[in-house]
Amino acid sequence: QASIPEAIAIDTDMGYDDVAALVMISAASANVKLVTTVHGVCDSSEAAPLAQCLLATLGLQSVPVIAGASSASKEFMELPKWVPKHREKLSKARSLLNLQMGGSLPQQGSADAAAEALLKTAEDCGQITVLAMGPLTNIAAAALKDPDKFRRHVRKVVVAGDTAKGQPFNVRLNPLALEQVFATQVPVHLVGTRARPDSEALGALLQLQNRDRVVAKMLRTILEQ
Repeated sequence: QASIPEAIAIDTDMGYDDVAALVMISAASANVKLVTTVHGVCDSSEAAPLAQCLLATLGLQSVPVIAGASSASKEFMELPKWVPKHREKLSKARSLLNLQMGGSLPQQGSADAAAEALLKTAEDCGQITVLAMGPLTNIAAAALKDPDKFRRHVRKVVVAGDTAKGQPFNVRLNPLALEQVFATQVPVHLVGTRARPDSEALGALLQLQNRDRVVAKMLRTILEQ
């Protein structure tokens, strides 16, 4: 009897590296149960609709998308100058590819909404692995909202971040949230990543998986501008 793939919840700020990661996760047929969005690289009002649009393109339209925190509880750092340029690239890519943003999501999310969805999904699954690809604001909110449920049902938290320049950008946006997640004693795995994924490799992977070529084109459009 084939084993059931491990249930995964993804928390993302929908930067270009996260877009690439979602494509690879889809190609690997991972058991994604939930996607929540968080403040960071992508403008918070667009992150959830963009995630919903990408998931639908990848055939994962059944995965719930919840708009999460639009900011940390306090400002730990100013956004670098490259962030607005990155947001412009994402917007341009969507325009060039005529990707239609979904209209069923609220414009303004909240950490509480993401926390509630994460806790319920984890409980429903029995246990879940959380992949954190943005600041840990939503995940810390879940840990604080119901610490016992978080410890029982979250198997581990995998924190992905660009380590090319020391402390990851996502951690610097909300270092307190990482401390709060550590305090739960749920295993936390810190994974360093490259700042720019290889778009040609991703394009080849998508073709091997017979995915819609618009996704590969989207990645190349974002990464080659």
